[in-house]
Amino acid sequence: MSAECALKCILTGLGHIKISDWTSTPLPPYGCHINKLWNEYYNAALDGRVDAKYRMSIANNPFATWNVNHRYNDSAPTHIDVTHHEAAARAALGMMQLAMIDGKVQ
Repeated sequence: MSAECALKCILTGLGHIKISDWTSTPLPPYGCHINKLWNEYYNAALDGRVDAKYRMSIANNPFATWNVNHRYNDSAPTHIDVTHHEAAARAALGMMQLAMIDGKVQ
């Protein structure tokens, strides 16, 4: 499970992304990759669109320097520290699991 999937799952469960949006790419501001989605999710939590219970404890975007092209480009950095990515992904997964326990996400 990726951080992006976990956050989009929570947003869908809370009604910010409609299931019908998943027939194509979800509409902005949530139809983006994790490097931008993290900030959108964090801002949604700050202004009350996401329940306080599911707020990020990590304000600085750990994925800010990540680029979708890193997945497909052989020239992408191969010796990078992804510890901060892993911690953030675990935090997002934990929030998604809490939302599942609360019945917000199936």
